Amino acid sequence: IESILIANLAASATSLLLLLPSAAGQIGGGVDRAVWKQLLVFGLPFVPGGLGYALVERLNIFFLERIPPERVIELYGADVGGADLAARAAELGPYVYTEYVVGAYGGIIKLAVLMALVVQMFRYAWQPFFLQHQNDEDARPLFARVFSLLTLALLTVFLGVSFFAAEIVSFPIPGVGPLIQPRYWLGLPVIPVVLAGFVFQGWYYHISAAAYLSNTTKYFVHATMTGSAAALLLNVLFVPRLGMMAAAAATAVSYAVMTITLYALTRRAYAMPIRFGRVAAAVAAACAVFAVWSVFPTVRTLWAETLLIAGFVVVSARILDVRIGSAVRLLLPGGRDGPP
Repeated sequence: IESILIANLAASATSLLLLLPSAAGQIGGGVDRAVWKQLLVFGLPFVPGGLGYALVERLNIFFLERIPPERVIELYGADVGGADLAARAAELGPYVYTEYVVGAYGGIIKLAVLMALVVQMFRYAWQPFFLQHQNDEDARPLFARVFSLLTLALLTVFLGVSFFAAEIVSFPIPGVGPLIQPRYWLGLPVIPVVLAGFVFQGWYYHISAAAYLSNTTKYFVHATMTGSAAALLLNVLFVPRLGMMAAAAATAVSYAVMTITLYALTRRAYAMPIRFGRVAAAVAAACAVFAVWSVFPTVRTLWAETLLIAGFVVVSARILDVRIGSAVRLLLPGGRDGPP
């Protein structure tokens, strides 16, 4: 742990030293109290907001670690972990089973990093984009169209990762073995729920533009605290009884609560004409495709799954009125040549 701390400090110090030459000419000797006050009003809400966000992401592990081993065996079967784990439990005690489930959950949700990467890529592209276009005459309709494009991308990745999760985790890496070790595959059923949470997280980052542009960052605190309360309640009520699925669902629901809360609080200060009816129809289409895949094992082949995803993209692009080629150009520098 100390090494990680030292590495982070070294990285931050190096970044500061590299940036100093370019910033030195803009650093004055005085302090503008009015500017400092404005900065504090804008930035301080991020402190409790960030803590609440961290709580949402880690709370489920805390409750998973406290599931009685007897309940673990009831949920996942007496053969959970195989003979090796049974031998360890006989030697070290039954809580080995609980530790195994915590490890399986933590290991398998790494598969959701594919969706997390999409969300983070959007986040880092989105902030400079809306700051650059905030004064455009059509800024708000433009931002609403970006929401439609984001929805299409997130739902497509949701279906793709859900459909091919088993193939992804078993992908062989020479000299290493499967991408994710088989002992973690117990948690595969929670992947779609985890991915659904990232869909709401992506929407949250989009809607955060309203708080930035209306200078109402205080609402981040309200949103994250509400989400944290929802996560705490759901984890307390359901994780001890339902295990990993409840842990994933609690996080997903908390992201949904955060998104809805932030939108409700900022819509008056900075309204964007998001077409929620069309968004809901696209979500319903994704749910229908996922239901077909879940209910009918015959469609769980490479070609059938690919056709299902391609069909979803075509239909949802029409529903959301997204022109994919124009949408890609929209997000490129100088690419405002038409609606997406």
